[in-house]
Amino acid sequence: MSKQLQKWLGITGLIFLVLVAVSVLILPGAPNTNASLTKLSSFYTHSKAGLLHIDAIITGVSVLVGVFWFWYFRDWLIATNAAARRLGTVAFAGALLFAAGGCLAGGMFTALGDASDNHATTAGTLQVLNNLSSDLGNTITGAGLAIFLVAMSVLILRYRVLPVWMAYWGILGAVAGLVIGFFAMIGFAIWLIAACVVILMRASHAPAVPDTAYPALTDPPATLLPDPSAPVTDPRTNI
Repeated sequence: MSKQLQKWLGITGLIFLVLVAVSVLILPGAPNTNASLTKLSSFYTHSKAGLLHIDAIITGVSVLVGVFWFWYFRDWLIATNAAARRLGTVAFAGALLFAAGGCLAGGMFTALGDASDNHATTAGTLQVLNNLSSDLGNTITGAGLAIFLVAMSVLILRYRVLPVWMAYWGILGAVAGLVIGFFAMIGFAIWLIAACVVILMRASHAPAVPDTAYPALTDPPATLLPDPSAPVTDPRTNI
């Protein structure tokens, strides 16, 4: 992987983290699954509909950026150690499940925004949507991050592609994420910052070489056909 691409990989990872943080913090104080119907009705009001739709858009953009980042991160792992291909692919599969959780969360934000903007929506409807957004989204997100972090932890311990402490941190974050999905987000945020810093530091010391992940496409040499008007010679007599 080229030096320039490594720099962009580190920077894009930090941008992805900022997008995820904004999508989580743009609507603080969201009710939990034990919230009363009165609290749900007072929180999901007409004034929150716009923020919910904005949150859905930011979540969609973060999913877009994240999928590309995880794929190029997999390429970076393989470029660092070719034996990391299998575990890197498993980690990417976990990232896709994490992205699916993000898509689900964005859809639920849109549904909550539509419901909040409709005066005919009952408190029971808001409760169902709020519980689905919290429970279902956290379960899928937590499972995806757990797969990613466990695969990366094993990969780090076997091939030392990243600092060893990140492997143990990843295992801790994966176990916590299986219990409460939000804990996995916190652990992953710290892990991602460390990974981006390592990538940027290595990129600053890497030689300036072109990206050789995929060979350049070149035209094959042209085949010269014999001239039909030229005289035919006998190779035995050279006449």
